[in-house]
Amino acid sequence: MNNKGFTLIEVLAVLTLISLAVVITVSNFSSSMSLGKKEAYLLMKNNLISAGYTYIEECEKGVLQCDFSFSKKNTFPAKVLEESGYFKSLKSPLDGKYLGECLILNAKKENGVVIVDLVDKCYL
Repeated sequence: MNNKGFTLIEVLAVLTLISLAVVITVSNFSSSMSLGKKEAYLLMKNNLISAGYTYIEECEKGVLQCDFSFSKKNTFPAKVLEESGYFKSLKSPLDGKYLGECLILNAKKENGVVIVDLVDKCYL
């Protein structure tokens, strides 16, 4: 007999190797995407803190009409920064959820220096 085809075992071996390569590639891709989204979320929080510094500085100088004062109120939700134009979008890079109410900025003055922290109540 002069058969010029592949045996069933050869075909199954090739399919197994291709399937294994696909599984490894997909798992690496999805884990790198997840890591990228987490990094984007951390960057977003750092940018919110920077925007908070600018917002508070302009409130203190009177450039901006705002309700912030170290004597009255030193916490505010992140949506204040979005509403006043200091931050563009508060949609989470993780899942698209709106984070305006659950990201809270705390500001305090120590020895004349303003310190802004961010409290994340979104993903507990």
